[in-house]
Amino acid sequence: MIDCTTPKIVAVLSAAGLEKDIEAALDAPPDMVEYRADLRDKVTARGIRAHLDIVTGALSCPVLFTLRDAREGGGYSGTQAARVALYKAALPHVDAVDIELRNAAAAARLRADIAKHGVTLVLSYHNFEATPVARELDAMVAQGVTHHADIVKIATLCRTGSEALRLLALPVKHPGTKIAVVGMGARGRAVRAVAPSFGSVLGYASASRAVASGQLAVSELRHVWRLLE
Repeated sequence: MIDCTTPKIVAVLSAAGLEKDIEAALDAPPDMVEYRADLRDKVTARGIRAHLDIVTGALSCPVLFTLRDAREGGGYSGTQAARVALYKAALPHVDAVDIELRNAAAAARLRADIAKHGVTLVLSYHNFEATPVARELDAMVAQGVTHHADIVKIATLCRTGSEALRLLALPVKHPGTKIAVVGMGARGRAVRAVAPSFGSVLGYASASRAVASGQLAVSELRHVWRLLE
């Protein structure tokens, strides 16, 4: 399980540039790393296990496994059964998994395995066009709780200051739920910088290259967080 008593910086490792990203993570150590298996050209259980062995052999920090759905900006578009099988292959090798709220059925099928391995479940939502209205965001948090999420991650494009504030308000409005809010776009960078002050438990940063709009480097995000402590 991931200890979120203090906010954690998560460096994103691309399966397509793993060696370079690991080197960057060694130079500027994050609190955690996210292995994006969906960024491989071909995703297989054997390939996932091989890459995770490399990651855990090189880095001592917790590992979050993600197989991001193509409908939410990722590279994976396989069947639900195949998705579940790939997560099962990863579970013995990681500390946390990220599954989209839209794929909560897959998370339900994996619940026993997640519990068996003591893995943290992150249920997530990504919107690259806008930040939904408050009632929709609140409903997503409720959905995450219903489906036994340890952390609910909401990542949205912040087109305006109002949208940025709406996103930042989520952890404040739901203090009993661990929530990670991630802003994208120019205004989203400000959200990433101040999110821990509003109760967000995870901040995502680039290892060697940004994989999302508004993403800061690990060293940049840590510097800003320290200034705001």
